[in-house]
Amino acid sequence: MWPRIAALAKFEGITMRRDEGTVIPYTRPAQAATIFAAETVDEATLDAFHVRLYRAYWEDAENLGDHEVLKRLMIDAGLNWDEFALRLESGLYDSQLQLQHDEAMMIGLSGVPSFVIEGKYGLVGAQPIETFIDVIEKVMAERRNGPEAAE
Repeated sequence: MWPRIAALAKFEGITMRRDEGTVIPYTRPAQAATIFAAETVDEATLDAFHVRLYRAYWEDAENLGDHEVLKRLMIDAGLNWDEFALRLESGLYDSQLQLQHDEAMMIGLSGVPSFVIEGKYGLVGAQPIETFIDVIEKVMAERRNGPEAAE
């Protein structure tokens, strides 16, 4: 699967330096940080944080599970690390993250990136634009004619 992902990224002009075999970090703190960001900052700041996370993971092969790495990325994006660290330590986001995980498993999502369309169609991994178009056309047909029309 890795050569396919690398080829798609290169085709799209995306720099990916994370090699197959690189240690996969424990990303739960980074996932909690995205919830925190969505709750506390504007959309532009949230987007800037997502870009920093992406670059750190894919381009720089940084460990997003390392709190010092996450702290630096959050501060660079304008997020309040101290406030987040207290929430993270308290377990505030644990149930929400578990719920997101359980919902993802129920609709067959098993990796990242994952996309959920209409709450029932899940796409896992880097997908060609045609795959998204097919699902969106199916959803549009369902909206016009009911679920059986999209079959």
